[in-house]
Amino acid sequence: MLNQEQLSCYQAQANVLYHALYFEPSEFLLGQFRENDVVKSWPETGEQSCRSQGLALLEQALTESDDSLLPQLKKDYTQLFLGPGELSAIPWGSPYLHEKRLLCGPSTEAFAAFCQHHGIQVSTQSKEPVDHIGLMLSVLGSLLAEEIKQDNGIPRPAARTPVALERPIL
Repeated sequence: MLNQEQLSCYQAQANVLYHALYFEPSEFLLGQFRENDVVKSWPETGEQSCRSQGLALLEQALTESDDSLLPQLKKDYTQLFLGPGELSAIPWGSPYLHEKRLLCGPSTEAFAAFCQHHGIQVSTQSKEPVDHIGLMLSVLGSLLAEEIKQDNGIPRPAARTPVALERPIL
């Protein structure tokens, strides 16, 4: 059972990653990272050496001016998630879980049904599958926020319900 502080840490991480992975990089996001000193305030969860390496890279990047950093981040984001051409990192889960790498496969349907069953509305900027990693992190952040509000140590049923996937994520 996670305590309130741990839940808050995971919720904060889910929210930051939602914004970093779902939305194109912006001056606003970089400003929020700097203003909230995300490098120093990042919760100490996960494997320590990986966290330290990632935060060191983030700290180094945030020392650059927006004029030099933002174009590179936008280029990387486009190459990873938008195209043109083959994406370096497909942001939707279904291609990773379907043997033919199909978009909107059974795992997308399972996640949409999970959200609907638990009264979670997922809205997107455009017509796209709901199993975008950023959107899934947003749902997780919302579930954790609800669990924190309960303050009784009992997880909401939605936080304990596994989404039936075609095959497990490795």
